[in-house]
Amino acid sequence: MQPAQNPAPDHSVQKNLLRSLGFALLFVCVFRVAPPLLAEVLQQMSLAPVISTSQDKPAPVVKEQPPKTFKEISFEEKHKDWPAVTLLHETRITVHMDWSYEVYIHRKILVQTKDGFPLGEIPIDYNSDTEEVRVLRAVTTTPDGKEHPYAKEQDLSVYEDRMYSDAKQKTLSLAEVTVGAVIDLEYVVTVKRLPMPKTFWNISYTKSLLPIREQKLTYRFPTSLGIKYKTFITSWKPEIREKDGTTVYHWERKNYSPNTDEEEVFPPLPTEENIGDGIEFSSLQGWQEVAVWYYGLIQKNMRVTSAIRKAAEKAAKGKTALREKVRAILEYMQENFRYVSMSFGDHSVEPHATDEVFRNKYGDCKDQSLLMKAMLEAVGVRAELCFFTTEAEGTDPKVDLPALGFYDHVLLRVADPVGGDFYADPLLQGYDIGEYPLKYQGAYTFVIRPKGGEFERFPVFDEARMSESTVGTIEIHPDGSSTDTFMNVWKLHESIDLRRKLKAATAEEKKKFFEKLEADLAEDGKVLEQKIEGLDSKYGRLKSRSVCVYPNTYPVNDGLMVVDLARPESPDGWNAKERKSPLFSPTNGLNQETVTFKLPNGFEVMHLPKGFILDNGFFSFRRNIERNGNSVKITDVRRIRRMELPASAFPKIKEFYAKLSSRTEQRIILRKKEA
Repeated sequence: MQPAQNPAPDHSVQKNLLRSLGFALLFVCVFRVAPPLLAEVLQQMSLAPVISTSQDKPAPVVKEQPPKTFKEISFEEKHKDWPAVTLLHETRITVHMDWSYEVYIHRKILVQTKDGFPLGEIPIDYNSDTEEVRVLRAVTTTPDGKEHPYAKEQDLSVYEDRMYSDAKQKTLSLAEVTVGAVIDLEYVVTVKRLPMPKTFWNISYTKSLLPIREQKLTYRFPTSLGIKYKTFITSWKPEIREKDGTTVYHWERKNYSPNTDEEEVFPPLPTEENIGDGIEFSSLQGWQEVAVWYYGLIQKNMRVTSAIRKAAEKAAKGKTALREKVRAILEYMQENFRYVSMSFGDHSVEPHATDEVFRNKYGDCKDQSLLMKAMLEAVGVRAELCFFTTEAEGTDPKVDLPALGFYDHVLLRVADPVGGDFYADPLLQGYDIGEYPLKYQGAYTFVIRPKGGEFERFPVFDEARMSESTVGTIEIHPDGSSTDTFMNVWKLHESIDLRRKLKAATAEEKKKFFEKLEADLAEDGKVLEQKIEGLDSKYGRLKSRSVCVYPNTYPVNDGLMVVDLARPESPDGWNAKERKSPLFSPTNGLNQETVTFKLPNGFEVMHLPKGFILDNGFFSFRRNIERNGNSVKITDVRRIRRMELPASAFPKIKEFYAKLSSRTEQRIILRKKEA
C-alpha cells in the first residue's frame, strides 16, 4: 500500500504569500511515471516469486466470425501498449530435509517498446556465504527467430567494506534486446540455510507490474518439517497434494492483467481482511521463538569494552537527565559513524559485534543500534532492540506467520521510567528526542526483551507535528503597489530536509540556492529583506522572514481596487465515478495563515466578504475575517484529520472538492473616495 495523498495541498491566503512559503520546494522533484515501473519489474525477474490474483474467463465460442470481443483479442494484442509482457512466470521452491532449499526461476519476457529495454540488465542478489546461483539459460530471441546468448556476466560486491563482502549481485547483460525480442531467463538459487538455524520461511506477493500470459508457482517440502501455510487471498486457492511424506502446493493461472484502475487516493488502512495479496510459508512456531533466538544474538554480540565505555562516558559527561544522555549518545554516533546499507530481512539479521563496529566506525541499522544499546548501558540507560516496518507497507506482522522478511529496519526502544519509554534511531539525523519522520507514524515494531518479544506501534502524530504557520502584513499603497512582510514557521520535516541539503551543498550550490530564492521572491518586484533563521541549529523548525515591494499588484480601474483572496485548489484523484473501498486519511495536520491588509489612504471598503467553515470529515477550512479601522485581518485555518470514512462518503467528498474553489472565491473591493 502506498502512502495516501494529502487531501489539502498547502495554498496561502494571498498569492504573494506563495513566494515566501516556497523555500523548501526548490529541492523537491515529483515524478509521475505510468505503470509499470521498470525498476520494480526487474525485481520480478529475480528471487522473489510474484504471482497474480486474477484470471480471465475462457473466451466464448465464436460463430460466423463476428467482430472480436475484448476477451477474444490475443494476450499480446490486448496489452500491446505495455513496455513488456511476461509470457511465462514460473517459480518452483523445493525444501530439503536439512533445511536447505532451491529456488528455480523461469521467466520469458516479450519486449514491446523501447521503454522495455532496461529489462535486458538482470540483477540477481544473493549472499555468497549461504547461496549459490546457477544460470541455466539467458538468451534473447530476436523477431527473426535467432537466439543470442547473454553478452556479459558480472559478480559484484554490493558493499565494498570488508564487513559486508558476502553480499553479492550477479548481473546479466543480455544482447539484442530490441522491440519484439523475447528474453528467456532460467536459473537456480541454492540456499544452504537461513540465518535462523533449522528453519524455513518464504513470502510471495501476488501483485505483478506486468501482464502475465502463464504463471506457475510451486512449493515442495517434506511434510515432517512442519512448515505452515497462510494466505490472504480468498479468490485463489492452491492445489495441495501430500504423498510419500512430501507436501506440494501448486498455483497456476493464465492471462493476468494488472489492475490499472486502482483507486487513486486514500487506500484503506491495511487490516488482516483487506491485505489480500500475500502467500506465506514458515516453519517457526511463533514470533516468541524469533524473539528468544534474536535476544541470544544480541547477548552474543554486545560487548561493552573499555573503549566503548570510555567513549560513552565522555559523550554523556555532565548530563544528568536520561534524555540528555540519550541525545548525547545519539549525537556521538551520528558524528562518528557512517551508515553502510545492508537490508534487514531474510539474509541479513545478525548484528555484528559491537567492538568490531566501534573499531570500524561504520555499520547498518542493526549494527549501530546494538552499539548504541551498549553505550547507553555504559551510562546507566536501558534500551532494547526492536524490529520495525512502516504502516505503509500494508501488513501488520503479528497477523502473519513468523518471518523476518516482514521487517526491514532495526532501532531502539529506550526505557524511561519518568517520562515514558520512547524510540531512538541512530540513523535519524536532525530529529531530536521524540521526533520522527512522518513515515514512522503508526509503524509496527517488535521489541526484543529478555523475557520475549512484544508487538508495539509507533504513536499516531497529532496535528502539531504536521503544523506550519504564516503571519503576514500587506500594506497596499494608493497607486496599487504593495509592501509585503511575511514570517513563516516551517514544517519540521521540511526544516530538517533543507538543513541536510544545504549542509551537503558546496559553497557555489548554496550561493545559487539563495540567488534563486531571492529571484523567486522578487518576481517583478524588489526584495528588501529575506532571511532564514535556524539553519545552523541542530534541531527545531526553520523560520523565514521576507520583505518585498511589488508594483501594480492591485491596479486601480475606474476608481475600484480589487483584492482577491486565495482559493485552495482541489487535490487530484477524485475523478472516479464510484468508490469500492473505505477512504483512509493517514495524517493529522494544521496550517494557520494570518494576513493583515493595510488598506490604502483615500479608499473605502465597498465590499467585505464574510468568513465561513467548510468540512468534509477529514479536511476542514475555516476563514475568519475581521475589520479594525483601516485594516482587514484574514485568518485561514486548515486541518487534516486522521480517520477512515466508508466508501459511501465518496460522492459527497468528490462534490466537496469539485466545488471547493468556487465556494472559497472571495474578494475585497475598495472604492476611491470622492475628493
